[in-house]
Amino acid sequence: MLKKLLLLLFISLSVVMAQPEDDDYEPIERAPAFDAPFGGGGGYLGGIAFMDFAAINKALSGFGTPEMSQAFYTSSGGGFIYIGFVKHLRLGGIGFTSGTSSKGSVNGFNKESRYTNSFAGLTVEYSLPFIRDWALSVGGIIGVGGQELELYKHSGSVDWNGDLNTMKDDVLGSTRSFGRKYSNTYMVLAPTLNADLLLHPLISVRVGAGYSFTMFGDN
Repeated sequence: MLKKLLLLLFISLSVVMAQPEDDDYEPIERAPAFDAPFGGGGGYLGGIAFMDFAAINKALSGFGTPEMSQAFYTSSGGGFIYIGFVKHLRLGGIGFTSGTSSKGSVNGFNKESRYTNSFAGLTVEYSLPFIRDWALSVGGIIGVGGQELELYKHSGSVDWNGDLNTMKDDVLGSTRSFGRKYSNTYMVLAPTLNADLLLHPLISVRVGAGYSFTMFGDN
């Protein structure tokens, strides 16, 4: 359905947990480091997703709804832990859900196109050790998601019994309202770049971005 999915510009408020001091760290190196005391953390991720809706908008050009916005809000969460035996390496997870819709009215019909997307994946990040006052991490996400496109057309007032009877036996094609749902799953690999800013010894703010490549599920 979507050949490319431009994934996350997000801001995260994370709560982090202290880890025991490692005797392998020299005090002179450990003390000024932004993320040396952190064993793990998690928090809310709010952001903006940019989707390539060109093919879908073209296909729906005669349906009667305006083009769907290619940028919309995402709501998600994530977390990480330091694995310890590889310094500055974080493993974690992320999940988000997002969507957009478009409504119109043509020839007495109310119409709507609605797109939703949900995703969950594993995150791997390396926090660059030469930056001390804040954390800069490079990494990636690998995971699986699902997306749906729903189309609706309705005319007149809602009549529950009438609608059911018509849909059960619509020999003459008299149904004036309908809904369709198209869905698929996809696997994605997304390189990411994230920056963490410390607000408190146990609270940080993250700003990051990534671009996702679909491995399958383009149809």
